[in-house]
Amino acid sequence: MSSYKCILLVYVKKFSSGHYRIFYRRETVICMGLFDSMKDNMERRQRTREYLKNAKEYINDGEELYQNAYEKVLKRADKTRDAIRKHVEYKKDISRRLGEEILPTIENFQVPDFTTKIDPPFIDGKKAGLTTFSNSFTSAVCMNPVPIPSIMDLFVSEEDYLEARNQRDEAKQFKQRMKYERERLYEYRDRMLMITSAISEEQNQIDALLEKLDTMTGKMKSFEKSGNHSTKEIEYMKAIKKISEAICKLLSADFLNDNMEISDHYKNIMEGIEQINCAIPSANNITDSQIKEIENINIGW
Repeated sequence: MSSYKCILLVYVKKFSSGHYRIFYRRETVICMGLFDSMKDNMERRQRTREYLKNAKEYINDGEELYQNAYEKVLKRADKTRDAIRKHVEYKKDISRRLGEEILPTIENFQVPDFTTKIDPPFIDGKKAGLTTFSNSFTSAVCMNPVPIPSIMDLFVSEEDYLEARNQRDEAKQFKQRMKYERERLYEYRDRMLMITSAISEEQNQIDALLEKLDTMTGKMKSFEKSGNHSTKEIEYMKAIKKISEAICKLLSADFLNDNMEISDHYKNIMEGIEQINCAIPSANNITDSQIKEIENINIGW
């Protein structure tokens, strides 16, 4: 139980006149007894248990929210990797079609002082983004990005109470960091969605251009193979050559950079491809003005 003690307080006050005066006052203070000490110790133990409980909850919450995001991103990565693999085969098929059907027609068109030969591009997994994607994903995404704090199970002293509070705070910070890591995972998920979207858009643009190229090269075959061609025919052939070169350039461009993002070089070429498609709404009726417009398009060399 508590005990009471009486103490004497002495005050000294200085007045403006320069004189000093002494004041006395008695004070009664409470001295903590054994019971109060035990009660205080029990409260600390209770708070220690709460700190440890909260710490474990923070850690479990942090692990769970990251694990859920991690599993979603892994599934998205599998789909993206599969889409890139299929796109590699698509590019190989387009390169084969160019080399067998379109580029020989252009090469047979003889024009003085003008090179008509175009080599079909060699397609490999690295330039198509497959190797870059696998390496970037492996280095950027891991199972346990943040070390898990260790939480004690036993507490017997004053120091344990303070340590439990520190562990609670550390666990809370752990959860916040895992939230940050979850958002970082979702950023990579968004990049992967952009990759698959770009693949789909590229195929749409190339398929549309190839359909127009087939019609244009079919018409060009009707031109005489001699070197005596009209200016209009020559301009027509140059437009076909530029479209073919643009497709070859897109097929061989590095698709991704090391940050798992679509490369700027690829974007520039793709922008030129889109402009060509817009310039030729239909291959069945290509006007002189459309041919001129194609000549002025920058393909992002």
